[in-house]
Amino acid sequence: MSDVTEVVEAFELALMHSRGLATDDVYGEAKQAVGSIRSRKGFLGNTLVLALAGGTGSGKSSLMNAFAGKDITMTGALRPTTEQALAWVPDPIDAGVEALLDDLGIRRRVPQDRYPRLVLLDLPDHDSLMESHHVIVDQLLPHVDGVVWVVDPQKYRDPKLHEQYLRPLVAYQDQFVFVMNQIDKLSNKELDSVRTDFLAALAQHGIRKPTLFLTAAAPAVGEPRGIEALVDYLSERLDAKTVSTHKTLADLRGVSYALQEDTRLKQGSGIEFPKRWSELRRAIAIMLVPDAPDAAPAGTQALFTELNNFVTTISVETGGSFAEIIRAEFDEARIEEELAGLSQLADEMKATTVPEAEPSSFMDVLRAFFGRGQQPDQVPDIDIGAVRQAIVRHLDARVGAPLAALLWRRAELAATLVHAEIEARRVERLVAV
Repeated sequence: MSDVTEVVEAFELALMHSRGLATDDVYGEAKQAVGSIRSRKGFLGNTLVLALAGGTGSGKSSLMNAFAGKDITMTGALRPTTEQALAWVPDPIDAGVEALLDDLGIRRRVPQDRYPRLVLLDLPDHDSLMESHHVIVDQLLPHVDGVVWVVDPQKYRDPKLHEQYLRPLVAYQDQFVFVMNQIDKLSNKELDSVRTDFLAALAQHGIRKPTLFLTAAAPAVGEPRGIEALVDYLSERLDAKTVSTHKTLADLRGVSYALQEDTRLKQGSGIEFPKRWSELRRAIAIMLVPDAPDAAPAGTQALFTELNNFVTTISVETGGSFAEIIRAEFDEARIEEELAGLSQLADEMKATTVPEAEPSSFMDVLRAFFGRGQQPDQVPDIDIGAVRQAIVRHLDARVGAPLAALLWRRAELAATLVHAEIEARRVERLVAV
């Protein structure tokens, strides 16, 4: 995993496991923080993903070729040349970028090694007659870091561009970059006039401080012009993207810290429940069914103390909001109820092992087992191990399994948070390279 988007997904999974374990306030704040990161405009990864959008003949494909330093896409001025979106991607491609392209259905991909953290998407021409082109463009815009709108001196006021795209998408204007291409076809005076008029048209839509570059990506004479300034600007955007990525990862670690503090996971989660529960249930079984025939079984209060102390200790060790959950699920009334439930075993024993006895409680049954108050020849044969196993099964079903399920939820939360933090730090190291 090397993509911020997947790190966010890892934290979303941890957040899901924290529901019902973290306090409502902490869970709500964590959910809001992760949701805010998820809803941020642009690509979450450390790669700058830009879409080139423009009308037929604007020189959009020529601009991409100028970036690449070679022809990677056809150019044309009559009908839509870019009938399918094309991605110019670093080699090797980032996993998150690849997933984004897969989701958007962009299959045409050209590898490049000039700019390791830059992805350019050559979109279908916005004045295409093909309806599918509009779907591709409209679905793509919310998921990229920026849209480079390429216009030419002849059609920079194209109503379709302004009314169907720029005006409805004004909320994304902080992601827009405008390029007036083919400036080699204008005199300096004409260029000043066109530039001023274009800025006025943008201002009418509420785009009052646009970033505008003047280029000649494929001049009739000489080398491309204005490309270096655009590249320098994108380098600055890449630096800003790195800062933003570090901020995103820091925010996610803050979510992890808050959840761990609230659920006391930072105190350590190795409470060895299976081992300790096994020891406790065996001890309770022995207390109820002693080895010595003349030994009296433990009383209800002694059993209550053992089980209640165990639950209390576990809740203290887990601590935080989780301690409250344990005590709410296994309060003193619940423990008394479960101990009283052992009388169900008494019914089974009365029906099978001691048919002539009429004990009023499980303790009486055990005394009957050991012949208390009876003649020696009336003492039944007793399988102590079987009786203890019955007690253990009852305790497992009524106390051990439900308590283990609660602790398993806590363990799942701990595991997902650890996984998310590991991936966040891995991405952070990659970003620092």
